[in-house]
Parts: sequence; structure tokens; C-alpha cells
Amino acid sequence: MWETTWDILKHPFTWGLLIGLFAVLMIAYVGIVKRLALKRQLAERDRQIADLKSYLATHLDVTAQGAAQRQGQLEELRQQNENLRVAVAALQDKPDRRERRTLEVYQRALEMMNENAPAFATVWQACVRRAEEELAAAQRGTISRVWNKIFPRQVESHALPQDTSEEAAGKSDAPDTSKE
Repeated sequence: MWETTWDILKHPFTWGLLIGLFAVLMIAYVGIVKRLALKRQLAERDRQIADLKSYLATHLDVTAQGAAQRQGQLEELRQQNENLRVAVAALQDKPDRRERRTLEVYQRALEMMNENAPAFATVWQACVRRAEEELAAAQRGTISRVWNKIFPRQVESHALPQDTSEEAAGKSDAPDTSKE
């Protein structure tokens, strides 16, 4: 039996078969090792993808909540702005406010008129326009309301001086020389 086995082992076909089987086993072993390494890499990549998906979903949720909150705040501020605009318009439309504004415009125009040129109507009109522009700027907030509270403007009446009784009497006693 040993002789038969030894004769079979000496045969070149047997050596070729053994070398071929050894090569197949080595290739199979390397293939199995590589396959296991690829499975580990795929499992790691799947875990990373799941982590990234989870992060992305969380990030999108937080971003959506923030955007919704900002949108709500924006709508609330728009509503407050509209309410304030309506309130300001209502306050400005009160007759007392209109009269005070007109008196303030005339007061400022008269002060400017006295400073610049007291005898010219064109200057008067320019001063009235300038005073209206100043008040419009003050109402828009250009001039501080605090300043107006610290230094309030007194609306003075600029009535024309009336004739005294002596002057009126002197005019009536004087003879009319234009007819003679």
C-alpha cells in the first residue's frame, strides 16, 4: 500500500494536482480574508451613512423650527408695526393735533421771517414751507422727541397791535386834506 501511494506521489500529475489544490486553497483563503475586510468596510460605511442621515435629519428639524420661529416673530412684528402705524395716523388725525401742528408751523415761519427779511412775502412763503418740512422731519423721527420734551416750544399769538384810543381819536380829529 505504501508502495502504491509512493508511486502515485512520484507521478507528475499528482504533483501538478497538489500544487493546483494548494494554489486554489491560497486563493480561496485570500478571497475570504478580503471579503471579510470588505464586509467590515461596508458595515462601517453604512454606520457612517446612518450617522450622517441622523445628523442631517436633526439639523433640518432644528433649522425648520428656527425658520418657523423667525417667521412667527416676523409676522408678529409686522402686526405690531401695522398697529402702531394705525395708532399714529389716528393720533395725527385728531383736530387738536392738526391745529397745534399748523400753529407750530406758523410760529416757526414767523420766527424765521423776523430773522431773515421782515418785509417780503416770498420769504414768508419759503419760511412756511421750510417750517412744514422741519415738522415733517420731526414726525418721521429725524428730530428727537426727547429734545422737544426738554425744550418745549410755546405757541405765541402774533396778533396785530390794535390802535389805542388816543391814536384813533387823533385820526378822527385831523382834517381831511386830500379832498380840498
